[in-house]
Amino acid sequence: MRMGGFYENRRWIVEADMGTADNILKFKKRQAALQESDEFYKKLMATIPDPIFRTDVEGNILFVNDEALALSEYEREDIVGRSITFFLVPEDVPLAAQNMRRRFEEPLGPREYRIRKRAGRIMDIEVNGNVLRSEDGSSFGMVYVCRDITKRRKAERDAAEWQERYRL
Repeated sequence: MRMGGFYENRRWIVEADMGTADNILKFKKRQAALQESDEFYKKLMATIPDPIFRTDVEGNILFVNDEALALSEYEREDIVGRSITFFLVPEDVPLAAQNMRRRFEEPLGPREYRIRKRAGRIMDIEVNGNVLRSEDGSSFGMVYVCRDITKRRKAERDAAEWQERYRL
């Protein structure tokens, strides 16, 4: 009888150890998947040739990729924690704030704004953004991808000027 009781206890211990081993295996698989996801995210951010910003729901910048730093001529520590409207020329801030609020309700597609680089030069950008949502649907931030369209805007102005000059 004593043997049986010991056997039952030992069997319980073996089952518990197997459960722990199973949990450890699951944990290691999740950890490996997280590392792969992290590697993918880092490579994606380094590969995309456009500036990318991530903000909280209030529009405070949490992340910028290296392209955003190159475009704006700012350092990371000068940008992170500031409002996404920090770069915009003052005339574009009200529209950008309105569009940010609207993005929580509906997809808007790309919008155009003007930004002021650190050295003061103004440039035209196209911004596309989307809301980041958790599994329960609650929003926890925004992600924005920007594109420098300064040359395109200049070409359009030059073409319009040329057409006006030659009345085409």
